[in-house]
Amino acid sequence: MDKLIIGTTNDYFPYSYRDGTKFIGFDIDLCETLGKHLNVEIEYQGYENVSDTILAIQKKEVDIIISGLAITKKRVEQGISFIPYGKSPYYSLVVNNEYRYLENWKELDNPQITIAVVYDTGSEQVAEEMFEEANISRYDNQRAAGEALLNNEVNAIVANENLAKAYHFKNSDKIVILEPKFKKTSYLGIGFARYNHDLMDKLWKFSKHYSNSKEEIANIKNWLINT
Repeated sequence: MDKLIIGTTNDYFPYSYRDGTKFIGFDIDLCETLGKHLNVEIEYQGYENVSDTILAIQKKEVDIIISGLAITKKRVEQGISFIPYGKSPYYSLVVNNEYRYLENWKELDNPQITIAVVYDTGSEQVAEEMFEEANISRYDNQRAAGEALLNNEVNAIVANENLAKAYHFKNSDKIVILEPKFKKTSYLGIGFARYNHDLMDKLWKFSKHYSNSKEEIANIKNWLINT
């Protein structure tokens, strides 16, 4: 193996997203370290959503997928195996200005409210657990969900903590982050086709090398603490 083709999403900050024609993010830095560890060339294929990356694995378009992917029973049933590399982030509830002074987020749990999430992600799972009465509107990617909030097409969005901070930094006059943060306990994983034992062995060895290494510590500091 002299090349590793990696499927990732185009706009899942801070894990993987495009900056012009270049991919950057926490997962991208991890993959660059993986390439050096395996002494192989890294090539990225960008997809609009997580579901498309899973299809890419099934169609053998890519070798691995990574994009802040939570390891879930559903994804395993789709024929994806995972090597864990971190825990899922906290999630935040971001609302438009109409609800800036809301005293309790639970007041949003009513049929007149629509919450935006990205389909088949941790944000969707968190919203389904948080809200029993509110409508949940599912979008293909973060960009579409964020634009729906800014355009007042929805009342709120559930997003990972770092993405919520980025939304607010760019649009502090239009939206606000509510407290508290919400935790979805799951592990993030590097996905690959089941029964690819040679690749699995290589990824396990890399995982042991990478865990608590100076590269991982720098990556966490750069993308998950300082963003």
